[in-house]
Formats: sequence, C-alpha cells, structure tokens
Amino acid sequence: MSHWGTKSELSRSEFKKVVEHISAAYPRLPGVKDPLFAGSLFDLFDADHNGAVSYDECLGGLVVLAAGDDDRKAELLFIACDANGDGKLTKQEFEHFLEKAIASSKVIVKAQMKSWMEHNCGTGAGASLLGAMAAKVLSSEASTFVKTVFKADENNTGFITKEEWLRNYHSNPSIKQFMDFATGTNHVDMDSVVGLEQDAAWQKIWMQCPALTEEKKAKIIAKTNH
Repeated sequence: MSHWGTKSELSRSEFKKVVEHISAAYPRLPGVKDPLFAGSLFDLFDADHNGAVSYDECLGGLVVLAAGDDDRKAELLFIACDANGDGKLTKQEFEHFLEKAIASSKVIVKAQMKSWMEHNCGTGAGASLLGAMAAKVLSSEASTFVKTVFKADENNTGFITKEEWLRNYHSNPSIKQFMDFATGTNHVDMDSVVGLEQDAAWQKIWMQCPALTEEKKAKIIAKTNH
C-alpha cells in the first residue's frame, strides 16, 4: 500500500481516500470498492480504538477479510466492538458500535437507492427520505437486536467474553448478520442492483442492513415497494 505515505496512522477522512487505492489492490474484497463503506472498515480496523488506523491495523484487517475464515472475522469484529480491550463485551460497548453501523447503513442505503432510481427513473428524488426511514427503523429495532445478540452471554454476567462470542456466532443469527454487514460479506454491489426490477432491488438493498430480523425486513420491503 504505497499510497499510505509517511504517516504512521490515518484519520477517518484520510483512510477513506486510501480505500480507493486499497480497492485497486483488493478488487475482489467485499465492500472495499465502495467508498461509502470506508467508514465501516475504519471502525472495524481501528483495533486499539484511538480514532486512527495504523498501517499494521489496516493490513491485518485486510488479510482477515481477504483470506480469513469466519472465526477470524468474528474475532476481528469482537475486538472492534470491545472498546476498552478487556475481553468483555458489554451492552454499552456493543450498542455504541451498533450506532456507528446504523449510521453507515443509512448512508449506504440512501446512495444505493438513489443510484437505482436515477438509473431506472431518471431522478433520485425520494432517496433521502428512504435513507432516513432506514435509520429510523434500524434505530427502533436496535434494542431488540441487542437482546438477541446477548443471548450469547451464557453465564448471565452482563457481558460477552470472546470465547462466548466465538462459540455462539454460528448459532446466533443476529451476531452472524452483524458480522456479515461489518465485514462487507453481504455488501451490495450497485452494478448488480441497477438492472433489477424495483421489488428485487429493494429487497437486495434492505437485506444487507444490520439489526433487523428477517420478518422485519420482509415488512419493510413490502412497505417500501408500495
């Protein structure tokens, strides 16, 4: 990553610029070629939670996303959520990371819907409203989503250990869903959406969002389409 320059760490805005060059080096890496997803990658890679991403953090994160198995991705996400690094994920820490994911999701959904509308309708009018709706729905469902995630707290201690997180992410659909969003696994490639019919496009866009049950997604998609 020669474009890193001489800086030891990058701020969020600086990291977003570097993502453009990362996408050229890792063209098959989910989410990376979308600059709107850079904020989510920044949060995922900032392992020491100092508000900056070092070269080692970035390279380590990219290696996990490009070649790591689900266990390594789950561990990377746990570290990103565990703000104080004590190996115990509290509800407050998870909720804080979830808020950032919801904010990213709002921006991504808005841009994707706008792109589809401009391509198929000649105008992106209404995309902002749909983006705001996405944020409102995700926020309203957040508490329920957190409760589902914290079923991984096997001993009812009020926090999830890394071991509990790794044992449960396969069987806990909420953790797996959140991991798929945070790592870009289910990130929507706009080239694969713009040519779809509206119902199919909306479904694909909404399905990537974190913090929603499958039932809730189905209701939102039906409401959006009508």
